[in-house]
This record gives sequence, structure tokens and C-alpha cells, in this order.
Amino acid sequence: MIMRPRDQAIRTSMALRLREHRERVGLSPKEAADRAGVALGNYYQLERGDGNPTVTTLVKLARGLGVDPSDLLTGLHP
Repeated sequence: MIMRPRDQAIRTSMALRLREHRERVGLSPKEAADRAGVALGNYYQLERGDGNPTVTTLVKLARGLGVDPSDLLTGLHP
């Protein structure tokens, strides 16, 4: 599947936001994945901008980081 540049830019922006929130609360990637109840490999994919999370996964990630799900998405743009 060919990734459109704009789609990849959105994933990259979300990945950076995810990492920023994780680092702000002082968690390792493993701790963040454990808190969210997602596999560590999947978590790493998301922080690299390689994954395309479902809404359910976004909600789990946000809860694990102690933020509102909108904090991971608001203002994302390529």
C-alpha cells in the first residue's frame, strides 16, 4: 500500500505528540504501553509514525498517559 505524503505527515505529527505526552509524564515506552494495555511493538510503531491506530487504541493510549484523547489529535496537520 502506498502511503500518501499528507497521511504520513499526520501520522508523524501524532507520533511526536504521543512521545511528547509520554516524556512529559516520565514514562518509558514500555511503561506507556503497559498502562495503555497495548503491545510494546505496536506502541513503538505508533511513536515512529508507522502505525495507524484505531479509535479504541487512541483512547487507551490517552488514558494510559492521563490525557484526554483529543490531546493526541487536536491540531494535527501535515
